[in-house]
Amino acid sequence: MAIELGEISGIGEKTVSKIVAEVGEEQLDDFLLGLEKCEFRFLFSLGLDSRVVNEIVKYSYAKKFGFSYSDGLVQSPVIAKLLNEILGSVRKRFVLDANCRKLIGFYPTADLKEIGRRQDIVRRAVDFYSQYDVRRLKEMRTLLKAPVQKKVFKHEIVVLCDEIAVYEELKEGLPKEVLLVRIASLEEFSEYAGEEFIRYAYTSESKFVSEVECAENVEVIKFKGVYSVVPELLLYKYQCEAVFLEATLVLIEEYGVSCDAFEREVLSAIVASLEEEIGSGSVSGALVLTSNDVEEFCKKVENAVEEKLSGMQISGRELLGLLKADVSSHALLSQVINDVKKEFSSDASEREMLKYLDFSLALPSVDAERILEMEKEQALSLKRRTYLSSKDFAGRFFGKLGIIESCKTFLEQVDFLLGLGETFSGALMPKIVSSGRFRCLELKSFVMKEKGVDVQAISYYLDRSQTIVTGANSGGKTSLLHLIAESQLLSMMGLYVFGEVELPLYSEIHFFKKSNGTVGSGAFETTLRSFANIATREAQALLLIDEIESITEPGAAGRLIAGTLEWLSSQAGKDVVLVSHLGDVLSELCPQARIDGIEASHLGSDLELVVDRNPKIGVIAKSTPQLIVEKLARVESGNEYFSFLLGRMGV
Repeated sequence: MAIELGEISGIGEKTVSKIVAEVGEEQLDDFLLGLEKCEFRFLFSLGLDSRVVNEIVKYSYAKKFGFSYSDGLVQSPVIAKLLNEILGSVRKRFVLDANCRKLIGFYPTADLKEIGRRQDIVRRAVDFYSQYDVRRLKEMRTLLKAPVQKKVFKHEIVVLCDEIAVYEELKEGLPKEVLLVRIASLEEFSEYAGEEFIRYAYTSESKFVSEVECAENVEVIKFKGVYSVVPELLLYKYQCEAVFLEATLVLIEEYGVSCDAFEREVLSAIVASLEEEIGSGSVSGALVLTSNDVEEFCKKVENAVEEKLSGMQISGRELLGLLKADVSSHALLSQVINDVKKEFSSDASEREMLKYLDFSLALPSVDAERILEMEKEQALSLKRRTYLSSKDFAGRFFGKLGIIESCKTFLEQVDFLLGLGETFSGALMPKIVSSGRFRCLELKSFVMKEKGVDVQAISYYLDRSQTIVTGANSGGKTSLLHLIAESQLLSMMGLYVFGEVELPLYSEIHFFKKSNGTVGSGAFETTLRSFANIATREAQALLLIDEIESITEPGAAGRLIAGTLEWLSSQAGKDVVLVSHLGDVLSELCPQARIDGIEASHLGSDLELVVDRNPKIGVIAKSTPQLIVEKLARVESGNEYFSFLLGRMGV
């Protein structure tokens, strides 16, 4: 089931070539393997056009799980807008951008197996989310969005080699901070012999390794890849990604999130080792001295010598003489110096610093040459210990590098479950039926809920292929069409709904919205062409039509609607829900259609229409314009025009 970029719909040869160029030939196999696994971090890092990325994500999911998307489902701008609102509402619950982008994989499908797979994910997400209280959910999300700390590769490293193949591979993998040199002669090597610490990478083909390996400041390293020569890079990589490892470990150990992708013990060992490296500066147990340390210590020893000498029963002139005398030729001075040295030998660091003092005279001085040697030795020792410490770390965890990506995937999965769980907590799984039509009980709009609108729960059903909804202005007729469309989309996306719903699947959903403003012949013609295209095509289609009479004069509109419904009634698989104010006309012209009504009964205390938004089956409801006139007359009680209209309408 290999991924073939050329097979992806809407992506041409130029785009494929651009992707291959961005990825690089050497990484193309890893890139395609990631797509096969539906892991898209590499894809998202390329900065491709969102349309291209969406198509690749959808293709990868369809390929992996063996289904096809219902691409023909979203043809109407209204349906497209509704789908985007659903996706946007779910996306805002995610912390990680990768999940926001991967959600396009939940694009609608009519494949029952795939819908079931997604519904199972939502069920697990709701169960997962419900395990935690508000405080712990907030803490978990804080872990998920912990910022990645940018680290600088600070090591001063010199790498030499004499083989072109080794040089080229190192050049490709080493950062610019590492000094990499390919030497062609031992004379060239001598130019770098003064470096504090040199790493010499070699293979069996190396020319000069036997000549340079005896140098005290050279570490010869049999080349087995970049990390064998500069293991600090592996440690650096782990340190840069430590936030993902630490967050994963906390979620597993403190929040009880299960994970089978990797061994928890290995993760714990890596995190503990990283903490040790940070705490020790990568060099544990090293005693590091500086020239300032020795100078301060020298003053301390001078004071001790002076105190011992001043405590002796000698004159000032004799004391001055002793201070200038050669210690080796004066028994008393030798004894004093030995006593002072003994006093400072109990502490390890002070005992070490005694080595760098010159005791040829009574008052010691700092031995400058030995200090220079010390600093050189310490620099060499420090760099060698850093290398060996990193080498040890790399030896233990090089084979575990995959755990970084596994942790990122784990965190994305946790974020996905939390986001879906929060979004659909309290929602229900829709029931998909092979025969029958839309039916709902106490259903609320997900989109309206997300917008903070408290809408009435709807109970309604369709029992035939054609239904006409009549009734009050602002009574919820258009909202009912949106609710039906939204339920179809959510169900075919494998998501939940907020109420009980059962419905069939369609390959197409069309939404014809009412026209705003003046309508010309062009709009009328376009609408008729759209109807013709749908009416003559074999497809399971749902047509949601909102006040189509607005495209022409009322008399012609009634005949247009009746003719269209009569034609569609002869076409199998075409279900129509039509909103219209022409209830009386259509009841005579469309005997095959059921006519329902949404009625406004009166004005409430706030002068808003009191409407039962649940349609009454088989009832032609009036638009109740008289209630609107009554509202205006009561709001503007001094307006004679509204009062006159109110009287003429018999209210």
